[in-house]
Parts: sequence; C-alpha cells; structure tokens
Amino acid sequence: MAKKIKVLIDNGVNINRVTQSDIISNNPNSRYKVATITLSIILFVSIFGNFIQFIDYSETSERLESSKQEIDYYSNKYYDAQTSLSRLIGSNTVSYIEKKLNFMDTNVYFQIEGYGKYYYTYDCMIKKVGNKKYRFLAFNEGQAKAQGFKKDSC
Repeated sequence: MAKKIKVLIDNGVNINRVTQSDIISNNPNSRYKVATITLSIILFVSIFGNFIQFIDYSETSERLESSKQEIDYYSNKYYDAQTSLSRLIGSNTVSYIEKKLNFMDTNVYFQIEGYGKYYYTYDCMIKKVGNKKYRFLAFNEGQAKAQGFKKDSC
C-alpha cells in the first residue's frame, strides 16, 4: 500500500493526504474515469487498426480482381491458340506448309546484292545478313550456276 504523506495546510493543522492510488481505489468516480479513459484508448486503437486493415483489404481486393482478369485474358488466348492449332492439324495445312518449305529449301537459292558471286539457301542467307537490310535475287540452282554464281556453304 502506498505511504500516506503529511501536509501542512494554511491554518496550521496537519492532515493526512492520501496518494493517487488511494483516491482511485476509494473514489468510485475516479475509477470510472480511469476505466473510461482506458476503454477510450483501446477503442481508438481498435478503430485505427480496423481502418488500416480495411485499406489493406481494399488494395488486396483490387490486385486480386486485376489478376483474375489477366488470368481470364490469357486463358482465352490459350484456348484460341489451341483451337487454331487443332484446325491447322486437322486441315492438312501443316503438311502443305512442310511440303512448300521442303521445296524452297531444295530448289530456291538466293544471290544477295553486295555479297559477291555466291548463292545461298534461305537459312544461310539469313545467317549472312543478320538484321541488316538487303536486296536479293532468287534462282533455281541451274540458273544460279548459269549466271556464274557459286554455292556458299554456311
């Protein structure tokens, strides 16, 4: 228990003064004030915490909704690509394209302007010029040889 302190009042009479903890424990109004202040502080902290959580929830909800829309977009793109691929495979288009590419690789040669008296396959021509702009002539192998061009191997 807290010590009681003696105080001298103006008229010279000594009285016992009680400590603050004695006042709180003996005075019901003081207890209610302390309880009210404590509960007010707890309520304020709780409301503030809930406000912060609400803001965080709102931001998370927006990100989640954006992610869902992105997933839907790419799912649709994937589905469209699968559908297109199925159509290509089913319609012999792939076979046609392969035949055409094989024909090009075995029968068509390119002479690149500014690269001397050589002729190239398409793949070799692309390796030679890279990303540069270029002009070319296309020949079959017989015409390329008749023009005096030599085959360059990459």
